Amino acid sequence: MIEIDLYNGQKTVDSYDLYLTIGLTRTNYVRWIKNIKERGGRDIDWFISDNLKYKNRKIKKRYYFTLDFARAICIRYKLPDSNKLIVFLKEEINR
Repeated sequence: MIEIDLYNGQKTVDSYDLYLTIGLTRTNYVRWIKNIKERGGRDIDWFISDNLKYKNRKIKKRYYFTLDFARAICIRYKLPDSNKLIVFLKEEINR
């Protein structure tokens, strides 16, 4: 469903992958990430990747969210894909 990476010893997900998996439109990602960063604490809920992944060249930084934070974000959206993602992330947290 979504790739889970280890980053700084924690299970994390890429913010851009999460954004697309939830089912949101690509064009609003920059505004979305700005709002999300204000909700959580850096190095607690989200991390900035030092090594850039060039999945999308418009994105200058790659943000990674902890699974708990990603799940909390998914709960905000009432979309079929976000509901599946909530269940998936809960199972991954419990592993």
